[in-house]
Amino acid sequence: MGIVFEQVLILFIFVAIGFVLGRTKLVNAQHSQMLSKLLVYVFLPCNNIKAFSSNCTPQYLRNNYVLVILGFVVLFVLMLIMHFLAKPLTKKKYDRYVYEYSMIVPNYGFMGYALAQSFFGDVGLLNFIMFSLAYAFYIYTIAFAKLTKSGFTPKKLVTNPALISITIGLILGLTQLPIPSVVESVLSKGSNCMAPVSMILAGLVISEFNLREIMKRWAIYPVTFVRLLGVPILVGVILKLLGANETILQTAVLFTALPCGMNTIVFPKLVNEDCRAGAGLAMVSTVLACATIPVVMSYIFNLV
Repeated sequence: MGIVFEQVLILFIFVAIGFVLGRTKLVNAQHSQMLSKLLVYVFLPCNNIKAFSSNCTPQYLRNNYVLVILGFVVLFVLMLIMHFLAKPLTKKKYDRYVYEYSMIVPNYGFMGYALAQSFFGDVGLLNFIMFSLAYAFYIYTIAFAKLTKSGFTPKKLVTNPALISITIGLILGLTQLPIPSVVESVLSKGSNCMAPVSMILAGLVISEFNLREIMKRWAIYPVTFVRLLGVPILVGVILKLLGANETILQTAVLFTALPCGMNTIVFPKLVNEDCRAGAGLAMVSTVLACATIPVVMSYIFNLV
């Protein structure tokens, strides 16, 4: 339980830094858009190439392909369910998809990787990444198109920097082509920027709005409940009934128990879209996750 509190505290320190920078006007909205572009076009591709090239080896894929399949199954089921659950939450089409996305996609990249490695070690982190493959493709195809209002066209998806970087990472991982040490160093350093920059960006975005106004959005609370408790408990109970092994159960439950993803802030910022709903969800769900993750993990199996 202490590990969860520590990781959340680290994230919130960066959020607080961004919030203070924004409120004191040291950083303005134009700067936050620049940070968003750096995340999507530089740091995120570095993270994707590094993760996939290092972990998606042929041997590992043969031994753990079930996790990939399970990730796609869970994602598909959640897409169907959350599409209907989001409809009564708001009349605004864009905000409705923000709520739908937040119930489907957890903060697995910025927070999940750190927790998976802390809980289960390096092997557990690899399992976590394999389970998340389906979500990576969903985020940088359908979700990216909707959250940036760019439209779902093959041309735009093929030229998406995140999808390109995932493809490069997969090719490098499966072929085991050697990567020059300088390139590896660049990828590693760029990847390390992901979490702090995204959290600072979240703080900057939150600082632009009235916190009381954000907290008054009633839809934030049912979405957060579904994200933190409804989805992980449902997934955990079903997998237990199906006789899933400990590795699958640990990976799927931790993944689905994470707070709302940050792309409802990062992607809208690219097109100057209103991201108050995403900011509220990120703030509320991350705070509450400090308590709900240990509870959920203990409920499904006495792990934490």
